[in-house]
Amino acid sequence: MSEKIDVKGLKPCPFCGGPGMVYKILDHKRYVYKVMCGARVNCCGLYNSWLTPEAARDGWNKRNGKT
Repeated sequence: MSEKIDVKGLKPCPFCGGPGMVYKILDHKRYVYKVMCGARVNCCGLYNSWLTPEAARDGWNKRNGKT
């Protein structure tokens, strides 16, 4: 089960420039937050799981597209 969460200040995808999207996901009996690229192209940018939507945003915003 996942749910899209609106988080202010989320930067575009560092790989393709598409919109970043935060999702609340049930993972092993707890909720975590992941940021994924929402572009309609085959980018598939994805970042680690975080415990808060703000931490997910901050981690995503620090990416440089080179990793």
